[in-house]
Amino acid sequence: MSDLHLLSDLHQSSTLADRIDRLEAQTARLRRDASRMRLLAGLACAALVAVTAVGATAVTRSASPLAFTDGSGHTRLRLDAGGVHVFDAAGKERILIGFNTKGQPAIHINDKYGTERESLYLDSTQEPTFALFDKSQNERAQFYVGNDDGSARISLDGADGSTRFYVHANDLPYLTLGDKSYNQRAYLGLTTEGSGLLRMRDTNGKEIVSIEGQTQPFVRLSEAGTERVFLGVNAGEKGHLEFENQNGYKNIILQGGDQPFMSMYDLAGNDRIDMGFYSTGAQGIQFTNSVGTLIWGSP
Repeated sequence: MSDLHLLSDLHQSSTLADRIDRLEAQTARLRRDASRMRLLAGLACAALVAVTAVGATAVTRSASPLAFTDGSGHTRLRLDAGGVHVFDAAGKERILIGFNTKGQPAIHINDKYGTERESLYLDSTQEPTFALFDKSQNERAQFYVGNDDGSARISLDGADGSTRFYVHANDLPYLTLGDKSYNQRAYLGLTTEGSGLLRMRDTNGKEIVSIEGQTQPFVRLSEAGTERVFLGVNAGEKGHLEFENQNGYKNIILQGGDQPFMSMYDLAGNDRIDMGFYSTGAQGIQFTNSVGTLIWGSP
């Protein structure tokens, strides 16, 4: 029994020694970790001091403005009463966030030459606007929302400032195309009745082509605003083709339907020849003089 007790005591002593060894190893690791933490803390403090020192040298403080410079001493950002100004390495102002010359909030973006190329701002009527400029600082594109009906609008302009392309997106959207003489040459959109409409004009603004898709759709060709050809569906739901002279008087009319016919007119617009189907179903032709008196007819 004494031998067994001795073996048990030896085993317990060995286990205790192992535990002590493990505790000592853990303590050593904790000491090493603590040393590393102190080193990291020291490095962090040094870095903070360094950043503070760099920041102190990079900011020029005065009553106005507040300027930030790069390592070469060039101003890269300036804060003053006009807003925030951002400069490139060459000293050109590239971005302005502040107020424009009209006292409205704005964001301006300039090219490398310092020329304004993009601008986001509120105009004097408080309409939000995004404008794009060419290298000569001519406004060439404008995107904005109107205050009157809340519609989105796009205006693309020529170098001379004349509108070449315009889109108005409201309940009755439309777009227009213009020439350099400020004339609206083409219109595509919806009428007040909601019908589709395509209209073209000459250099004087006179209508030359009109296509409308309504209950009675039609195509109209004009000369200097005077209708010369009409093709469409008339109020009687019949196909209708009409030619007119330069004075706007009818020349020829062709009409389809159950009783198709053709009529021809003189220069004064008087009906002189008619041929086609009568309401009885019979075919016929008749000639009349300038006052409407029948000259000859058959049957």
